[in-house]
Amino acid sequence: MRDGRLIFADAIFFLSPDRVAETYAAKAPKALVKQILIASALGLQNYAEYLYEKLRGNLNSALLKELDEYVRPLPGARLGLIRAANLLLRFRRGWRILPWLRAASLVVSQGAAVYSSGEHLAPNR
Repeated sequence: MRDGRLIFADAIFFLSPDRVAETYAAKAPKALVKQILIASALGLQNYAEYLYEKLRGNLNSALLKELDEYVRPLPGARLGLIRAANLLLRFRRGWRILPWLRAASLVVSQGAAVYSSGEHLAPNR
């Protein structure tokens, strides 16, 4: 409590790569891979890429190829949408439009969803 008001915050803390190596010894690469996946899932692409580059020399090529899926730069369209959302937030009350855009994009993505075979996934109506 601060000044009679409850304050809530979500936070995640990462150990530095040196600290991970010191703490986990032989299992350090596995611990860093977990941090890469968590950072990527949280949208912390810069940090995920930083950890990936630190770890790159200590992993086999199959795992490196798989991790590359998580740390490679976003495709142009996705990156453009993220930049557009960030730009929208600069405008006064721009944040009010984002939930509407998110709902609209979910409707579109569900309507256009297909298996890799081309079979349509959306429910028949």
